[in-house]
Amino acid sequence: LGVGGNGAMDCNGDEAARGKEIAEKTQSRVHLLLSSLQAAHRVIREEQAAVHLSRSYAKLYPLPTYSILGKF
Repeated sequence: LGVGGNGAMDCNGDEAARGKEIAEKTQSRVHLLLSSLQAAHRVIREEQAAVHLSRSYAKLYPLPTYSILGKF
């Protein structure tokens, strides 16, 4: 640190720069997390749609059921 007011000014400037850097990294991480959550939500919706379609198809075209033991 320098002597007098300049030292304090440099210190505050360094802290401000460090704070800005932390804020930018945090914003970047939050953005990445949000993107990941949106992608996961999209996959879940697609899976739910596939299950719904599969169940609808099964109701329209039921498969014949066979007894393992055969007919009695």
